[in-house]
Amino acid sequence: MTELEQILIKKLEFTNEQNRLLIEQLALLTEQVQLLTQKLFGRSSEKSNIIPSVENQLSLFIDEESNLFNEAEIDQYNKAPEISHLEDIKVKMRTIRQNKRTSSRQR
Repeated sequence: MTELEQILIKKLEFTNEQNRLLIEQLALLTEQVQLLTQKLFGRSSEKSNIIPSVENQLSLFIDEESNLFNEAEIDQYNKAPEISHLEDIKVKMRTIRQNKRTSSRQR
């Protein structure tokens, strides 16, 4: 074999090895995408713990047992004045004038 043939064989082997490694990497990445897609859009997507810092988050729904107001807000709501009577408010309605056009113009 000539020197040129040996160089070409080495390049071919190197290219084949790179191709094999890239195929393995592609298979791993495809599997990761499938797993993450299943986790994100799968049946139990609402139950999954995608965000790990959820335990410090407050509940969206307020039940009677959990009091999310501080004392100042509670006192403010308890001391709010009650409206015992409503005043009658008279509103003057504005009438709209219509333009009167005559059938014959006078000059």
